[in-house]
Amino acid sequence: CSRQRSERAAAATAAAMACEAACTSGRCSGSGCAPLCAAASEAAAALAAEAAAAAGVEVAEPCTAEGQAGGPAGMAPGVLPTSPEDMLPFSVCAAVFMAFLATADLDEFYKQGRPLQRNELYDASAPSMGFIPALRDALWQVLWHKPSLAAAGTASTPLVAFHASVSSELAEAGGRLFSKLHELCCRADSAPAPLTAFHAPVHASERLAAEAAAAGRGGSDGEPDSDARAWRVLAHAPALVPFGERARLFQAEVSSDRQSHYEMQRQGQHSRLRALMEAEEAAMEGSISLEQLMESRSAFSGDSNRFVVIRRDHLLDDGFDRLAPLGESLKGRVRVQFINEHGEQEAGVDGGGLFKDFLEALVKEGFSPDRGLFATSAANELYPDAGGFAVLEDAPRMLEFLGRMVGKAVYEGILLELRFASFFLKQFRPGARCDVNDLPTLDPELYRNLMQLRHYSGDVSELALTFTATEMAFGRHTEVELKPGGSSTPVTSDSVMEYIHRMADFRLNQQARAATAAFLRGFFALIRPQWVSMFNAEELQLLIGGTEEGIRLDDLQAHMEYAGGYHGDHPVIHCFWEAVASFSSNEQRALLKFVTACSRAPLLGFKYLEPQMCIQMAGSVLDDAAVNRLPTAATCMNLLKLPPYRTTAAMREKLLYAVGAGAGFDLS
Repeated sequence: CSRQRSERAAAATAAAMACEAACTSGRCSGSGCAPLCAAASEAAAALAAEAAAAAGVEVAEPCTAEGQAGGPAGMAPGVLPTSPEDMLPFSVCAAVFMAFLATADLDEFYKQGRPLQRNELYDASAPSMGFIPALRDALWQVLWHKPSLAAAGTASTPLVAFHASVSSELAEAGGRLFSKLHELCCRADSAPAPLTAFHAPVHASERLAAEAAAAGRGGSDGEPDSDARAWRVLAHAPALVPFGERARLFQAEVSSDRQSHYEMQRQGQHSRLRALMEAEEAAMEGSISLEQLMESRSAFSGDSNRFVVIRRDHLLDDGFDRLAPLGESLKGRVRVQFINEHGEQEAGVDGGGLFKDFLEALVKEGFSPDRGLFATSAANELYPDAGGFAVLEDAPRMLEFLGRMVGKAVYEGILLELRFASFFLKQFRPGARCDVNDLPTLDPELYRNLMQLRHYSGDVSELALTFTATEMAFGRHTEVELKPGGSSTPVTSDSVMEYIHRMADFRLNQQARAATAAFLRGFFALIRPQWVSMFNAEELQLLIGGTEEGIRLDDLQAHMEYAGGYHGDHPVIHCFWEAVASFSSNEQRALLKFVTACSRAPLLGFKYLEPQMCIQMAGSVLDDAAVNRLPTAATCMNLLKLPPYRTTAAMREKLLYAVGAGAGFDLS
């Protein structure tokens, strides 16, 4: 029975994986793919359920119409796969399940319960049973408890080699499926399983985070050591670790890299200063020419502190001209001096706050659809505009520059008020490709039309479709073939699945490939791909833009510091919190931006804001004139300089006026 099941599963897996690869990569020859596509979804759905049973997955038994218990039998809870006979069905199941998800529509998974019912995936009444817990435990066993099985290496015997091969396949195929299921549960409001169902035991995930941090810079050139078991878990099945733990690890890795570059920058400044002093002495002695001395002075001043002068009315152009040539040196500190619209220097010494202000204004201008580099989806989410990329002469360099700026923001822990489309963020993960089920995040109407076409009961050839798509290029609509000879190839009932996947692949992966590559080239100049691979699209959005939920005042109040005579029980501070509590959500975010140059709370809470936000007394409680002044802020120190207003009404009025004035750093 096991041999027959293995043979059938292996054949179905090969067919389903061939179908998936052909349809989603656009490499299908066209002749044999259509019937394969048509059969793969049904075969994969049935065989995934059968393979789950063969893998020994115990599920809560659903009741039949007659009320009798049914469902696949499984091994006892706690029994984990340790032999090839145990792991092989899991690997087969994972490959077939992934092929099904690539060829099915979302309703089949979320609503129809295919290939497994919701309670077979996860049952809250029996959280240790079901497919998701079983796959989680299997991956944890292979990647964490016995990492040597899944790691590549030289096997001593054929049996050990086979064992290692099956373990490696389970890590690869099972990890892809596990991440896909986690992604689907992140997207849906009514997910089939809570995100906690994907997590390894709490104590284990904490130990993993500690090991990953220790091994983070153990590889070559400062790269994380990919052979360490913690990083293997994060590479294959990052959802085993809660998002908060991964985000803290990410921030620790970035902070370590950032400090090393700051130190290199300081050492470089000292070296250049010594060289300049030696050049000055040599010039006085007459051993070098005046031209050589000027070259030494230029080398010192050109990179010393990276002060850049930015005109507010030419912000994007000046930013590009001064920062794009820096390359990886952009990881160092950058200081900004603003020039206002009157050609005068704005007040304020940049300790970091002016750069945050510059960065936020730059991305707001650069990512505006009016610039033609980015477009917006139906949900008002950003993605690279293929049409603009084709017609704008400087589009490749400008997109790479914007990628660097987003990378710089993430590198410095600066949250940006940008919302990217999920299908675009998915492509940040190395090797990831979008499939038809990512299409709703780009064009939900096209997705609905394709799904209606998939379930069309009539003769598809009567619709007069061909293997072509329409795109805007150089100001006019042009026809693009989805495969060679596509304009003369009609879509039939036999080839409709191929057409659907080719259309989705073109819209999601092919159409903006060059524009996406340019942006990611800039982004990865500052952010290592291995850091990004720990997160799915929804989690990456949180890293870049933070949460769009309102500010938690209890968290802010718990981590607020006070100076200049203020303390938590000071009457003025009581007025402050009463006034802030009366603000709308937008007004609270505006206040946060006034003080920190960012309107969104830190990703992991105000405990992780650096430096801690502080309220300092401006003036004296004995000075009657102090209450007539406005609050000011030093954003580089996250410092609010607050006069001692005597009533909540006065506090509210002065705060809102200062926050809403929008006068840059000249306001006093």
